[in-house]
Amino acid sequence: MANMVPNESLGLTRRYLQNVEDNSPAAAVIRIHAWVITAADTDIIDMSGNTVQAFAALTDVAEATNTGYASQSFDGADITIDVNDANNRIDISYSDLTFTSVSAGDDWTHITVSYDASGSDTDANTEVLHVLDFVVSPNGGDITVDFPAVCYRISQA
Repeated sequence: MANMVPNESLGLTRRYLQNVEDNSPAAAVIRIHAWVITAADTDIIDMSGNTVQAFAALTDVAEATNTGYASQSFDGADITIDVNDANNRIDISYSDLTFTSVSAGDDWTHITVSYDASGSDTDANTEVLHVLDFVVSPNGGDITVDFPAVCYRISQA
């Protein structure tokens, strides 16, 4: 399985990340969830609805249930948006993120990066932006998501 962007998220990602960076709406955050996924890529890319709730309802998709695991969030201070006019693209970066003291149990296969406009942590209102490969076997220690220098690039076709 590859890193993916659901079809319904294409084009929205930059706007949503800018909302978080601009603190507008004030409560907007990005949420990171850990998943155990064996579903086909096309099931995810073509899913109906774009929420964490719809994502979790897909066959062969389940949120991790390890002791010590909880979804994480970050705000505008953890996002960098670089509009690169010379190369006709926008590069987006995230700060690294740590899940603390996650016990053995589910082996994670993916994380999602999602937009929560209200900051309420309500799956029905949080929109999935990216599904990223993230294979790890929790063992009681910390798990750090080491995002690459450019996490997401939007460019001219």
